[in-house]
Amino acid sequence: MLSSALLKYACSLNAEGYSKSQNDQQKMTDAIKGCLTLFIIAVLIDLIFVFYALWCLFSSNLPWYLTAFLIICMLYPGLGFMVSVGIIIYYHMVVLKKSQNTTTISNEKNKTILSGETNKFYFY
Repeated sequence: MLSSALLKYACSLNAEGYSKSQNDQQKMTDAIKGCLTLFIIAVLIDLIFVFYALWCLFSSNLPWYLTAFLIICMLYPGLGFMVSVGIIIYYHMVVLKKSQNTTTISNEKNKTILSGETNKFYFY
């Protein structure tokens, strides 16, 4: 996931910053603290994406088998972050767009009824 990639990147940056001649215990402790700090930040970012994607997944009313498949894909380490982002994009592009269209239609219907126009008929 994103957290493991950031951890590898942070450790490589901190390891490059210290040469072999500076084998000081304090410098290595600082490098480890930097790696752990970036790792914790990356894990928190991953958790935010995963929980928001789960909320989007359950509020989009997909069939149960598709929901279960996407949750299993989210558990896979290399695929989980991409699936989470895909679910969030799907939710914002498809599900929210449909709900905005139905809200607009009902608002137009209420406007015509309130304005007193009787020549427009709506069949549902």
